[in-house]
Amino acid sequence: MKKILPYIPLIVLLIIASVSVGFSESYRNELVCKDVLFAIDEKTDKPKLLTESDILGGIKKTKKDFIGKKINSIPLHDIEDAISNNPSVLACECFVTIDGILHIKIQQRIPVVRIVGLHDNYYIDEHGRLMPLSQNYTARTLVASGNIPEGFRKSNNVLLQTQKDSSSLKDIFLITMAIRKNQFLNSLIEQIYVHNKSQYILISKIGPAIIEFGAIDEYEKKLQNLQAFYMSQKVRENWHLYEKISVKYSNQIVCTKY
Repeated sequence: MKKILPYIPLIVLLIIASVSVGFSESYRNELVCKDVLFAIDEKTDKPKLLTESDILGGIKKTKKDFIGKKINSIPLHDIEDAISNNPSVLACECFVTIDGILHIKIQQRIPVVRIVGLHDNYYIDEHGRLMPLSQNYTARTLVASGNIPEGFRKSNNVLLQTQKDSSSLKDIFLITMAIRKNQFLNSLIEQIYVHNKSQYILISKIGPAIIEFGAIDEYEKKLQNLQAFYMSQKVRENWHLYEKISVKYSNQIVCTKY
């Protein structure tokens, strides 16, 4: 008996745990869904590109299809997979709390540039994935237009394109992300224009509107030179004299007067 005494607390804990698990499983089997709550980019100020209707429409369900159903009959993993197939969704998590509330948490993709192509309009997100325009909200992003023949493809990631399949989309994405990292240029540049498949023009909100950017080569260095140009006091005093500027030549800035 003395040998058993030290193990009594552990045995009691095991019995309590077993009873609790059994009770929890029994309770869960009888638990009924009382409501469905959505959280789209919870605790962030991101624009809501998706609505509850978009999410439920993607799985061909309404709230009424869940409320009143037993929780163990609701395929949570299938719901997550179906919602995650939405090209505007980055991640989805579904879970049920002890009060019978079905929670659906959505993390949206973040559009960084809007493509206005020859045949189609869509966004590229911060991971280089294409995503469709939202019917609920127009995201405030850079706009890329001009000679862009590529249309929207749900599974396309511009960063995974091979050299053989390369297009202007990857170049646009790289330039966009470099601009976004620079607070000054991000507030200055509003558009990327594709002159042809390898030559780009930036459109500025202030100063000379046209910035000849050239090819993607040394794009980060070109943006650094552009910022240095705009930060010059002498240049700011004479903005009205310039029709356009060019940074497409290595370590040079060429200005064209009216």
